Amino acid sequence: MAKPDALPIWSEPLWVDTSSVSKSHPYTVVDLCCGCGGFTLGSQSAGYVPLLGIEMDRWAAASFRANFPHVPLLESPVERLSDSQILDAIGGRVVDVLCAGLPCQGFSTNNNRRRADDRRNWLFTQLARLVELLHPHTVAIENVPSLASAHDGAFGRWVSAALAEVGCDTISLNVLNAADYGVPQDRKRAIMLANPWGFPNPYPAPILAEPFHRSVDSAIGDLRGLPQGAVPNHLWPVPGAELQARISALRHGEPLNERFTGGCRRLWPDRPGFTMMGNHGQPHVHPHEHRFLSVREMARLQGFPDRFTIEGNVRQQQDQVANAIPPPLAEHVALALRPLLDAVSERPDAAGYPACPRTPVAGSSIAVA
Repeated sequence: MAKPDALPIWSEPLWVDTSSVSKSHPYTVVDLCCGCGGFTLGSQSAGYVPLLGIEMDRWAAASFRANFPHVPLLESPVERLSDSQILDAIGGRVVDVLCAGLPCQGFSTNNNRRRADDRRNWLFTQLARLVELLHPHTVAIENVPSLASAHDGAFGRWVSAALAEVGCDTISLNVLNAADYGVPQDRKRAIMLANPWGFPNPYPAPILAEPFHRSVDSAIGDLRGLPQGAVPNHLWPVPGAELQARISALRHGEPLNERFTGGCRRLWPDRPGFTMMGNHGQPHVHPHEHRFLSVREMARLQGFPDRFTIEGNVRQQQDQVANAIPPPLAEHVALALRPLLDAVSERPDAAGYPACPRTPVAGSSIAVA
């Protein structure tokens, strides 16, 4: 959980038991910076109807289209899209959730060249623009944990201020570990939620804890020994002789580069994987075989099903998978938001947003199982 002094205007979250949340109502979602579609897939599993994806990367957009052929996609930097283009794509539908997997490279602690003027850091201004345009009932932002602390916390404060300025002034941030939600990977992500109703922002209570997290072998053990291409996206880069020798000598947990311990490492077979990353074509090393993980193995460790295919060359596929929010984590975030949306739908003034009051209607509450 974010420290109280890390950012100025946080509200206390509400922890929701997602195991008993109803999926019956078809709430809607718009996915900004959707990548290959991790949040869209997770929200579909939570019973949502995806209305639109927005993505500027060619190959991520190709993957999104391949997996969500019936969901409109605007392949463009969002700042180049007109309001009418976005509204036309949504077709007059009410937007319940606006989610944004804002690019994390400008915030990540793995980026030694973080700069305050990195253009990716400023996409939150476009998020605020879409909030003002679409009037979503709630907003969900996913990023690296250092979102709150990058540049002495300035970006976290600016994101919060931008959301508050357009009416989403009940804001919370929590760091969730995907391993706590059934993902076989130790991946911590900052989830910022905001709503204009004054309701507490609901977060999914963990469903697993150590030592019951899923292991690497439980997710990819059946692919052991299969050749490249045996299943879709089961492809990995083949290193040169010198690098291959270094890979072959790695012990479990040991980094490939001793000076960069946060990079490529050999995975433990009986533990969750380390955080997935493209790592310039060098993802983590297989726990048993002397090779890098395949794209399919990376996808499984992110929680993507095998039916989900990734387009592009191996390097492009790696980056898409590594940049995605794990779909099971997205699913539980989306499930946790349902009680808030149920409460909003019961408000007599909800249809009048954003002119409605910012405080809950008397007698209205978020029901938690």
